[in-house]
Amino acid sequence: SFTADFRRDLRIYDSLGTAHNITLSVMKVSTTNGWVFALSSPDAVALAGTTNNVVGWGALTFNGDGSLASVDFSSTVAVPATITPGGDGSIEGAATIDWTNGATDSTFDINFGATNSTNGFTQFAHGIGQGFSGFRSKTGEDGARVRLEQISGFEQGCSPV
Repeated sequence: SFTADFRRDLRIYDSLGTAHNITLSVMKVSTTNGWVFALSSPDAVALAGTTNNVVGWGALTFNGDGSLASVDFSSTVAVPATITPGGDGSIEGAATIDWTNGATDSTFDINFGATNSTNGFTQFAHGIGQGFSGFRSKTGEDGARVRLEQISGFEQGCSPV
């Protein structure tokens, strides 16, 4: 069972200009410095074999200093695979979203940040539990505009500050 420690809605626009929410749900797991996440939308066709309209999922692992160590990601029902960092160390994944309203499929590019860096997803202690921050995304599909502000200051069971 997946019970998120926190959720964040991200606004994305399809090829028809219709706004949709993509929900990022993140849960702390027993693995040291480990988290799992799911991306979902009630307006999207769910991946075969999943529930809650999941369009992407995976796991994040952090170093002891809170910087990003690795990301496993899948936008299919296949087991998530570790993303190989680009030449600049950045870790990026992509999910194709099949909208239920007839719009052309959208590709949602996710920049998790760079390995061994705090320029994206991070994990820091915040007194009452593990902290977690940072999410950026981008897309340039069919002139659709997606803009997501940097988020920070999450604590388990708390709202963003």
